[in-house]
Amino acid sequence: MLRVDGGRLVRRSAPISHRDARNAWTQREGVVLELQCGALRGAGEASPLPGFSADDLATCVSELEGCWERLAAVDVDADADIADILRDGAARAGARSPAAVFAVETALLDVVSRARRAPAWAVLRGDDRAAEIPLSALIDGPTPAALAEAAQRAHGRGIRVVKVKIGGPQGIAHDVERLKAVRERLGDAVALRLDANGMLKRDGLEETLHALAALAPELLEEPTAPEHMFAVAPSPVPLAMDESLLLEGWDARIRKAAALHTHVAVVLKPMVLGGFLRSLAIAEAAAAAGLGVLVTHVFDGSIGSTAAACLALAVRGRVFPCGLDAHGRFDELPTGLTASHVMPYAAYGLGVVTS
Repeated sequence: MLRVDGGRLVRRSAPISHRDARNAWTQREGVVLELQCGALRGAGEASPLPGFSADDLATCVSELEGCWERLAAVDVDADADIADILRDGAARAGARSPAAVFAVETALLDVVSRARRAPAWAVLRGDDRAAEIPLSALIDGPTPAALAEAAQRAHGRGIRVVKVKIGGPQGIAHDVERLKAVRERLGDAVALRLDANGMLKRDGLEETLHALAALAPELLEEPTAPEHMFAVAPSPVPLAMDESLLLEGWDARIRKAAALHTHVAVVLKPMVLGGFLRSLAIAEAAAAAGLGVLVTHVFDGSIGSTAAACLALAVRGRVFPCGLDAHGRFDELPTGLTASHVMPYAAYGLGVVTS
């Protein structure tokens, strides 16, 4: 056992430039939780995304402040189950908000992995046999030609799946025109991943999906409101659940999606879903239903991004190219990420050095 003998919260802030069909963001705010256990230090991050996450930063800070005083000790024995350690630790810490739970789980995983002299992803996975996972890259551009140029640049650094937001106010015809420009520039050299953030209307949904199907997308994330999720079954476009995983009954919807042949994957955002354990439970339910998973972020900092990479490496079953691209946000790529892949790394813990 290791005694938790200190800790602190460190505010983090970074500029971003991102939008979806509902929101636009120019800044990411969050906190880093540091736990001190003798000579070892573990770090986790709580950065809920305003307008998307179910929680907020003020609530996370309230739950995390002084949580190290409620964590009497951490079991680092190699025979101790990491899931039990993370579950019990989050409960003792008093973390309830999704991002706060993720921060506590990550900091504890970091400490335990460093004590066991192993990478965090291997401790979370239970073995060291993970394979590298390709990345997808989110692209944008004010014109179809600019979007195609962005896809070309992503392809040039080894990306083979590009993600495009659709469902905005300009309508589906505008989206199709933009996507055609990418196809004309790169053909089948890149796969098209689409994300509507639930904004496609129920009226005309089948026609919209067929129009998109003509472009042979890899998949479409969260096309419409949850109550219309199965309006078109089977779907002519492979679908993936994202925001709807935050709602009650997600497990029943996964089983129904598999039975109706509408969906092929679930999207895991551990900062939003509430950490490793809940994300892995969703991944297991998806695998049992024959669906794959893809892991992504909400423009987290380096600690949150590395933790999400660890989650991706820990998932068993089919893993789609992950949406963990750094998008040029860091001076140095977070541990576990290259320009085109999530990579199993050898450093102990998260491999992140905190100041």
